[in-house]
Amino acid sequence: MKILVVDDEQIMLDSICLMLSNDSDLHVETARTGRQAIEKAEIFHPELVIMDLKMPGINGIEALAEIQRLDSQAILVILTAYENFTYAQEAIRLDVYDYLVKPINKNRFLQLIDSVKQQLVKLHETRREELALRERYKKLLPLIENEFMHELINGIADVTLAEYQELLTINFNKGFFLSVSYHSQTGTTPDSLLELNFAFRQKTAELAEKIRNFIPCLVAPVKTNPFSIFIPIGPDLESGDMEPQAIARKLLNLLQKEPMVNGIRIGIGRIYPASSELKCSYQESLLALNFCGENPIYHYDDLQGRPEKDWEIDVSQKIKEILEAIRFGNVEKVDTLAAQLFSKYNHLQGEQDRLFFYLLELLLNAYQIGKDSKTGLSSLPGFEQIIAIFEEKTDLADVFNEIIRRLISLSSMVKEGRINQVKSIIRQAKDIIDQQFTKALNLEDISHVIGISPFYFSRLFREEMGISFSEYLTKLRMEEAVSLLAQGVSIKECCFSIGYNDPNYFSRIFRKYYNTTPSEYRDEQMQLKGAHIK
Repeated sequence: MKILVVDDEQIMLDSICLMLSNDSDLHVETARTGRQAIEKAEIFHPELVIMDLKMPGINGIEALAEIQRLDSQAILVILTAYENFTYAQEAIRLDVYDYLVKPINKNRFLQLIDSVKQQLVKLHETRREELALRERYKKLLPLIENEFMHELINGIADVTLAEYQELLTINFNKGFFLSVSYHSQTGTTPDSLLELNFAFRQKTAELAEKIRNFIPCLVAPVKTNPFSIFIPIGPDLESGDMEPQAIARKLLNLLQKEPMVNGIRIGIGRIYPASSELKCSYQESLLALNFCGENPIYHYDDLQGRPEKDWEIDVSQKIKEILEAIRFGNVEKVDTLAAQLFSKYNHLQGEQDRLFFYLLELLLNAYQIGKDSKTGLSSLPGFEQIIAIFEEKTDLADVFNEIIRRLISLSSMVKEGRINQVKSIIRQAKDIIDQQFTKALNLEDISHVIGISPFYFSRLFREEMGISFSEYLTKLRMEEAVSLLAQGVSIKECCFSIGYNDPNYFSRIFRKYYNTTPSEYRDEQMQLKGAHIK
């Protein structure tokens, strides 16, 4: 521990240094004026400052205030005489740790040094815990952001929106979506196209952080093409300060400077208030992206003159709902939505090619969901196989029927895969809890180990186990407590043995669980054992 002792009397400095000389863990520096103390504090960085208050020039209070400004973590102790105690009270306002009255009592002084050591240990432990918590939050942040984007895209509830804003410390009352895609180079072979896709995903993963630094935003996982960016607009910003076209142009310039990122196209959705309506901006950005031609940026408002816009919006929305149902393995909903789409648009005249484009997009995205959902679908059908559906079937109804058949088959595979995946995740989590419930376990630690967000893990655990994570953990601990207490283990030892660090809290939980106190239960069990022995 580094100690700076400040007093204008050399005899006092010598006396204090002598009292501290037997402790090899202490590194002591001295100063005789307030100015010297400040200068030494800048270089020495003391953990403890012992300061006489009454000194010529810069007095002790002024010196303490400056040292505290240099290092707010330093522990401050003042030296004073009885007649100066009123003066010393001013130093208390500087949040000093303690004071010593001259002449110094050796035992009192050494007790103070021990107390400061313990305080420093606590401070260091608190800093380590804060750093660990910050690190854990940083690791969980991408998962939380991904879930938030998923909620925004699918129509977020107001309560959920408020929770995510608080969790991510972002405050906005409106926003809009950008959809970003790339176009592969013409003449590429299938192998080179796969390499291009992989390289682009690797590159955009690196660019995601650049995009976030470029402008405050949320970037959806860049494993798909297109990927989405949400631009939040805070209450202190006017919409004009966040003009979507200007932001899109800056983003385009940023991406075009990067090697291997070619053919960038950006679709822009309209600004919506912070509510479930934000999903409309996402859908609009995707629709606008489809009309990017020579101009790499296209705003949804530019579609206002297109007479077919209304049916395209409806089809786009229906497709979004079908894909969402497939993602959750909802076979019945996929069947119903696909049948509605077929019923409404199987006689569409004059726009069949454009409708085929949407159906092709639907099928490609559905297969991608099937592949990403651990369904056992190891590879996607070849592009020629999928195109053949549209080329070989001249009747629109036949195309619809074939697509519906494939969508239902995919959603069934996803459903089975999700069931197996959820069971596997919860089984893994349960094994961890069963083996480590006597340690300091929490929801965040386990969700990080199994690779999902705390919110999602909490929901899955309750759905699969029928009780919450905390209820299950408490159940295991209480069962172990009963066993230990029956063996005559002390309340304190039992508390620490099952993962709690506060005997009073443990006793309250035990009483709530078994309607008796731990000591009463232990005594009752000991009496029963004694009677049995007799």
